Amino acid sequence: MNSRCNVDSRVLKNVLFDLGGLFITVYTDRFERWLFSTYPAESHSVLFRQRFDEAHHAYEKGGLSTARFLLEIRYLLGYQVEEQEIEQAWNSILGAFSLEDLSWASGLRSFFRTSLLSNTNELHRESFEESLRQQTGGRELTDYFDGVYYSQRLGLRKPALEIYFRVLELQGWRAEETLLVDDNPQNVRAAAQLGMGAVLHPCNAPLRPQLEARLDLPFHQLSLLS
Repeated sequence: MNSRCNVDSRVLKNVLFDLGGLFITVYTDRFERWLFSTYPAESHSVLFRQRFDEAHHAYEKGGLSTARFLLEIRYLLGYQVEEQEIEQAWNSILGAFSLEDLSWASGLRSFFRTSLLSNTNELHRESFEESLRQQTGGRELTDYFDGVYYSQRLGLRKPALEIYFRVLELQGWRAEETLLVDDNPQNVRAAAQLGMGAVLHPCNAPLRPQLEARLDLPFHQLSLLS
């Protein structure tokens, strides 16, 4: 799927960002590599994949507690692993924040209303919030954006159309005035169905040059703010 932006910059008022792959580096294959190398027989089974995906999606929608999620993985692996090892492997997916891109996005608020919408879960949220505090001396994501929304708290996850409706409603935004920036093609397609602008951003690529190359906006002024 090609990157695209189908919103007229003259009516653009709002920017809705994803988190992982944009502002924080993600290593999506690390957890699976750990599973496949440590528990090859269990993790390669069709049943494991089906049950794990169900548990993962439920966890991201707040339908499972962290304790229940970890217990489900332990059960699928025959109780051969302790919770601490699972947590370590699970959080290894997350890398460092790009403070440059966060600062740049914060500067966008002089021109637009901005928010984050992330499919995430309790373990990852706790991990990346602590990582940001350590990198910045105590700052939170709410210091950079007008709104911060997580799937686990909304009870919905992208690409369900309902989650976009919900965020637009909470923010008081119109779809045709809103641009989504996300690294998942399914999420981008869903937003476009609602009439939102949509940019497919390459995962873990620098954010600022990608958007500056796609949008007709006064980025020379934004440079003064970052």
